[in-house]
Amino acid sequence: MLRVEKKIIFVLVALSAFLFCVKASNAEESLPPVLSISPREMNLGSIASGEAAFGLFTLKNMGSGNLSWSVKCPEGWRPPAGTDTSTSLRKKTDYLRVEILSFPLNEQLAEAQHSVEMKLETEDQTLICRKKLSEGAHKEAIKITSEGGNRTIFVTFFLSSVQEEALLNLNPTKLDMGSVLPGRTASRRVTLTNKGKEMLNWSVAVEKSKRDENTAEFKKGRYISFLSDEITEEGAYAVPAHLKEMMELAGRWTDNEGYPSGAEGENTMTLRFSGTGIVLYLLTCPDADSVGLYLDERPVTVGNCSEVIEKRNGELPVAAGLADAAHVLTIVSKDSRVIFEGVKIMGKKI
Repeated sequence: MLRVEKKIIFVLVALSAFLFCVKASNAEESLPPVLSISPREMNLGSIASGEAAFGLFTLKNMGSGNLSWSVKCPEGWRPPAGTDTSTSLRKKTDYLRVEILSFPLNEQLAEAQHSVEMKLETEDQTLICRKKLSEGAHKEAIKITSEGGNRTIFVTFFLSSVQEEALLNLNPTKLDMGSVLPGRTASRRVTLTNKGKEMLNWSVAVEKSKRDENTAEFKKGRYISFLSDEITEEGAYAVPAHLKEMMELAGRWTDNEGYPSGAEGENTMTLRFSGTGIVLYLLTCPDADSVGLYLDERPVTVGNCSEVIEKRNGELPVAAGLADAAHVLTIVSKDSRVIFEGVKIMGKKI
């Protein structure tokens, strides 16, 4: 009789545990989708006539199930003539790219306004909106609708006329020439643009070091660009041939104007280097919380990402004072759209 009672108790306990697991599983599955956007506001800075600037917003589902969302032109903005005014982006994606373009001003109009184009892009869809805006500061609200709640993101920018005087602009501002074997040559292209109205006269010369100039500062590090000219299918980033011994990618990395950017899911970039320190260069940093850095398998804590982009020109110091030996920097990008420009390696033998 006692044995029968023990069996009944065991069966009841097992059944209770099973029902609890089923209930917990059903509760988890019944959680509604919740839309989270980072950042909620982005400053694109000053945009002169004929120029453009862009930023990336990351969208995440903090709940369960599938989450689809849509976005339309902001209030007062209209699609180009001939397009459907109800056009909207509706896709289960992880980012929204917002680009602001200021068309060249019509010089014949004394009080000409800026013709501005806002381009909203996902991986495979584009929505174009246009509006006339006056010169000065602007803040536009972009409303996003989804099953996980409605959200509003903001884009701020300053419209200015073309500078009257000549203004030199170089892109890129840093060059990585790689390793050059004896008797071989290496070349890289730099685009020079005159951002002003007046004629720009320019020349190139190798500057000699001055007597009181500390050239040791220039020898402390070697800049390595991640820019790739490799052509791939579906916008995937391909590691350049000269970086294949140093860089290893796992997961999905997209090509953003030649530079690597993470995508949906967990993606890993492994960088092998020898030196006493390393600096990471970022082009955009919309969601730094989704990026993890590990040096020699130990987590690295970095500073505020927006400060890195705005005040330090994208320069993010990762480590210094290391033993002058081989090291490994691992970058884990999870559902992130951070764009990586390159690194600078520090060391005595660099």
